[in-house]
Amino acid sequence: MNSIAHNVQELPDAKNDIIELVEVIKSLTHCFSQITPQNVIDVYTHSKTKEMKEKRFTESAAYQRQYQRKVLSTKELVQAALDDLILLELVEPQTVLQRPTEHHLTCNTYIRGVKDDAKSTIQSKEWVYRVPGSKLKRSHR
Repeated sequence: MNSIAHNVQELPDAKNDIIELVEVIKSLTHCFSQITPQNVIDVYTHSKTKEMKEKRFTESAAYQRQYQRKVLSTKELVQAALDDLILLELVEPQTVLQRPTEHHLTCNTYIRGVKDDAKSTIQSKEWVYRVPGSKLKRSHR
């Protein structure tokens, strides 16, 4: 019997990468307004997208800093870590609903900031990600 469990790779604890990700969020929310989750991911992974240049994120200290990423090596893993930080209420999201026209409603999610005790909470947990094939599984202990 073939089982997907045989193809699972458990990555090392991502704690240090996640602390660096939180530092990126702090820096961005201090210097810019309306930071999207994608902005955080793009700055952390040093993306060179048109939006990064237009909004001047590439000039920010957070973008210029070289990170020692050891586990969060893909945008998908960074997205998973950011999602986890939001779900654990360590990063505070803001949802903005707007009605640009009578028949349309838009929804945007922004990152407001990082909780004061985020770093100590991150330090107290193991941040282990499991990657089976092309799927991602997460575990916090």
